[in-house]
Amino acid sequence: MKFKHAIGIDVSKDTLDAVCHLSGAYLQVSNNSAGFKQLLSCVKKQVNKELEQTLFCFEHTGLYSLELALFLEGQQLSFAVESPLSIKRSLGLKRGKSDKVDAREIAHYAYLRREELKQYKMPSAHIRQMHVLLTQRDLLVSQRAALKNAQGEQRNILAIGENKVLFDVYQQTIAHLSKQIKKVEAALNALVTSDPQLRKLFRLITSIKGIGDVIGYYMLVYTNGFTQFETWRQFACYCGIAPFDHQSGTSIKSGKQVHQMAHRKIKSLLFLAASTAIQFDPELKAYYERRISEGKNKMYTLNAVKNKLVARIFAVVKRETPYVQMHLHAA
Repeated sequence: MKFKHAIGIDVSKDTLDAVCHLSGAYLQVSNNSAGFKQLLSCVKKQVNKELEQTLFCFEHTGLYSLELALFLEGQQLSFAVESPLSIKRSLGLKRGKSDKVDAREIAHYAYLRREELKQYKMPSAHIRQMHVLLTQRDLLVSQRAALKNAQGEQRNILAIGENKVLFDVYQQTIAHLSKQIKKVEAALNALVTSDPQLRKLFRLITSIKGIGDVIGYYMLVYTNGFTQFETWRQFACYCGIAPFDHQSGTSIKSGKQVHQMAHRKIKSLLFLAASTAIQFDPELKAYYERRISEGKNKMYTLNAVKNKLVARIFAVVKRETPYVQMHLHAA
């Protein structure tokens, strides 16, 4: 679609600061439904009612930008939700900061790239609910891990008999958190089961050895039901497991390396998945052991297994059939 206008929006908890790139008009409204309507009315005047040729752009700010995205989608307007880092790095060296300046820079960024930016597709209601539940699960798991670590450290120092109340509280709190984690996981499973498409995708990706329920949920959410990434390599880049060349002239040259920018949670889950796969998948186990016997680095080899798992996930989704262990059918 050819866009003539770009609207940059700086999103904060309570307000939206918006700038129309061509006219330079600035408006601040409340971050709520009334503010959205006021913003749309102002934009119509600035773009001469050419809303179908207008691209709205703002940074991904989680819950703060969710209602705005839902409003724009409901109005069938085109919008892009960009990474703050992508916008920041495109601006070069800058001094000073304000919401108005940020909105103007987002508008400039969107106008220059208006034909390149990928229009955002809102996740389904079930995927949005899953995202919230996964965030809650992460919080509960981190709290439980912190308590287990503290309990272990104090066991090494304090006598259990003399500190019975302390250790009883630890045990009861950890047990309660474990119960709540299971409750959240049951809710995630119910959401997947209730949606035919999600249920189908979940069954496909968990047919791969090493891919359990939790990473299955993450894959559904962060690929937006496998609509956000066109290839497995794109998703591997997003996770921070895709290796790239590292070379400059003749003085800097090393083997392929992964980039530090990554979705750390998914990357850690893929590490666990790869560790499981090389134990229970004969093909990946043989691959891992062969490379290690050749003197390859263990972590590099494990990263290669992560990439193989991601490639398998996207392959089963594309062909819509569960994973087949080929060694079982070899002559």
